[in-house]
Amino acid sequence: MKDHKVELYATEGLFLGLAKQNLKFHQCVGELVDNSIASKPEGDKFRIDIILLDNKDDSVDVYFIDDCRGMTLDILRKSLQPGDPATTENRLNEHGFGMKNSLVTLSGGNGPWRIWTKPIDGDTIFSVEGPFGKDMVIKEGDSFPKNKFLPADISTLIKVKVKKSFLQFMFLLETGKTYT
Repeated sequence: MKDHKVELYATEGLFLGLAKQNLKFHQCVGELVDNSIASKPEGDKFRIDIILLDNKDDSVDVYFIDDCRGMTLDILRKSLQPGDPATTENRLNEHGFGMKNSLVTLSGGNGPWRIWTKPIDGDTIFSVEGPFGKDMVIKEGDSFPKNKFLPADISTLIKVKVKKSFLQFMFLLETGKTYT
């Protein structure tokens, strides 16, 4: 009998599969909020803003902003790895799929998104953008976007374009009404 070693690696197919897990909008939001709460410094108050900006087409830009701890380069690297919790200090970071699953679902099946983050004890802003793939590039020395609706004190900002039909479906489920 002969053994054959198989090295497993993440391809775009993994992320496309995650997008088919039937997460609802509020569950995606919950996963990202959990991550923000988990990254707050012990004993500190925190702020999480969720802003929806109409694109005047069939989509809405959704911004998730917090003033918690931010991510170092190493934590951001780990946060991109499927099944690898970026940190294990908080029980809200339990499985390593929440952010990835949320972003691929919100973006309509591994579409575009972007993360900016600045560690609480640093001045360097790191950014990374999707869609997810086998190789991801983290940029060091970026800057947060300048929009008047964004708060001044940001440690992590996530932006993802979401189809209105995905939002409307959730609103319809909850209320039985549609919006225009």
